[in-house]
Amino acid sequence: SPGSPPPPPSPPAAMRPSALFVALVAGVVFLAVTAEAQFPRRGPPRPHDAHSDGRRGPADDPMFARRQSWKHLVGMHKDEAVEHIRTEHPELKVVALPEGSMMTMDYNPQRVRVFHDPSGRVTQAPRTG
Repeated sequence: SPGSPPPPPSPPAAMRPSALFVALVAGVVFLAVTAEAQFPRRGPPRPHDAHSDGRRGPADDPMFARRQSWKHLVGMHKDEAVEHIRTEHPELKVVALPEGSMMTMDYNPQRVRVFHDPSGRVTQAPRTG
């Protein structure tokens, strides 16, 4: 029509998403949703999740029944502290690390890190994670 503005130009081909890119994004979203449904996230233990009607909750989970921190080992020699934790919980992977060393930031409830100073003394309470 004579008084209407011209239609906006279409974006160049290089700026339009390709079918492969769209399929890739759709696949990633699908996998994320599927993984969340199959492996729901678990939060920290909450004692009030134990049900009085006999249903199970996190308070019944053996992972939450074990000790998660060893404050009494601060000041002890690292080798003694590691042996103490391994004796108490042989299923845990116990690692002695110098204070300030680089490490992964993932949470692993089967791992205990024992941080020590240059003389080998434990500097902070070892804990799971």
